[in-house]
Amino acid sequence: MGLDKKIQLSRRKFLEYATSASAVAFGSAYTILKHGNSQLPDNSTTSDIVAIPEQPEIITPPQQPIIADASQAIELAERQRMLEKVQRFDEDLEGDIWLTEQEWKVLKSAYAKIERVKSHIGYGHFNIVSFDDMLKFAKSVPSIGEFSKTELALLEGFFYRDAKELGFMGTKVVGNLTNQIKQSQVTKVPGSGHYLFKGDSVHLLETLQKKVGHELILTSGVRSVVKQYQLYFRKVIDRNGNLSRASRSLAPPGYSFHASGDFDVGQRGYGKLNFTKEFENSHVYKELSDLGMIRIRYTADNMLGVRYEPWHIQMV
Repeated sequence: MGLDKKIQLSRRKFLEYATSASAVAFGSAYTILKHGNSQLPDNSTTSDIVAIPEQPEIITPPQQPIIADASQAIELAERQRMLEKVQRFDEDLEGDIWLTEQEWKVLKSAYAKIERVKSHIGYGHFNIVSFDDMLKFAKSVPSIGEFSKTELALLEGFFYRDAKELGFMGTKVVGNLTNQIKQSQVTKVPGSGHYLFKGDSVHLLETLQKKVGHELILTSGVRSVVKQYQLYFRKVIDRNGNLSRASRSLAPPGYSFHASGDFDVGQRGYGKLNFTKEFENSHVYKELSDLGMIRIRYTADNMLGVRYEPWHIQMV
């Protein structure tokens, strides 16, 4: 092999070596820059290679924190929106869902028949009457009047509708429209007109009454689907057809925990004030708070879109 050929090979090997990671042999880490083409011309020398200090690596920060911050901001905004609904529960708010004119007429007609069923069978029994039994009473008693197909369609539509569409974020409690509450499952609380499920609910009420005294009364116990229809439809009518506004005060049919053990308590003699924030000022509420024995279903900062209910005792 000629001398020129050997020199060319030596130059190529040197360049390969110099551009590799092992080029640190020249001192600190250096970046090798070549003038012109990537291949050195035959007449080039090592003076054509310029060594400059390597620039610090620029590390791009990961995007996850930015995404996390955005997610937290969205979550915070949603929380603020829900808290506003809880605090302004009895106002017409932007985005509320309303009955159509036709639905308004049908709902009022169905509600009137439900009220007539209650008058016929009595307040206490009405609390646990089933949907099928309501239909039987309506059909067999001329003064009540059989439910029309349009009314039945509306009743079924309300029960199977996703309450989240109305802003109520609670869970479904009763999955079957024709669910029955058996007499053997409940006991009637003397002097109240209400029922409680046997077992834990009865035991807790009796314990609270012993500790707080006779001032503590049961204001609402077990509610069948029919009972919840009656309460909810009355609230919808009182709120001029604003379904979302009604749902901030009363759970839609099928969503009430009164169907699974929850109950309401109040101060004797307080009347309707037992279902307002004023209940917090009652002797009964203060005693309950001091005992620390109860859990409130719908707290002041709940994320379910429901008004604060300091009277509602959570069982499940």
